[in-house]
Amino acid sequence: MSSHLSHLRTLARRLHPVEEPGHLIRRAKYVGRLWLNPGARALYRQQQEQPLLAQAISRFPDILEKPIHPYRHKGLRKRLRAGLISGHYQQLARQLPKVQQLAIYSGRGLLLAQWQSDKLTAPLTLQLDYQTHMGKEGEMSLTLKLGNAALYYMALNLSPAPNPTLEICSLQGGKGQSEEIKLVTKACGGLRPMSLLVYMAAELARGLACKSLLGIRTQSHVYQSSKRTADRVKFDLDGLWQEHQGSVQDELWMSLPLEVPRKTLEEIPSRKRASYKARYQLLDQLGSELQANLLRS
Repeated sequence: MSSHLSHLRTLARRLHPVEEPGHLIRRAKYVGRLWLNPGARALYRQQQEQPLLAQAISRFPDILEKPIHPYRHKGLRKRLRAGLISGHYQQLARQLPKVQQLAIYSGRGLLLAQWQSDKLTAPLTLQLDYQTHMGKEGEMSLTLKLGNAALYYMALNLSPAPNPTLEICSLQGGKGQSEEIKLVTKACGGLRPMSLLVYMAAELARGLACKSLLGIRTQSHVYQSSKRTADRVKFDLDGLWQEHQGSVQDELWMSLPLEVPRKTLEEIPSRKRASYKARYQLLDQLGSELQANLLRS
């Protein structure tokens, strides 16, 4: 018991490192909440059996607080949260080589693909990482960057076997970056960055041997349970999933195809064929890089 408390104090110090009264109070609250909450204690114990979960918690101690707060989607019961969190890390450890697992939670992220164009001011980069500001939404993020600037973050969770599923629980970004987004859209043959992420999420799901891909519905986003109206999601997630052949599964999720059908040459107006050709070439290139980098041992 004393060793567990000592470890929690170490994690609290890592999360709130400044030696001043405000941080000292936050440390005490962190330890107290985790010690008293059954879900947090259950998640803490899972570290003994799951090295990847232990590594992630060591680098991002906020993970242990997730069973205490609203998580994943609106209305998720507290008693289910710890199991879903540990299930994500368990499934990820089954599917990826150890080097890739650790890279995701290293603070730097795992590089999945990179693309340079003379139409862009910097390389377009796709990586898989952990974003603390999306902690309530997911255990990893598919992050799209232009140079060093992040354009969009997509919060993801893995549900384990026997029906492994990749869940898209949020999409953030784009604010104050309209010019950069226009630039990337033009360079990508008219493909919007957020749509590019949806395509790459499907690639990722296939690479992780998932049987299905789900997108959270707007009404069920975790922040829709917030008492503050300003915190609630206003973006139409349902509409985005429908653009990519998504269909309603239930009140929480929309089901997305693991491979979005592409238009044939005959279906594309002649004036747009060059743009679509460039778009599909880009998707093929990024998809191939993603699969190679995801599983390279």
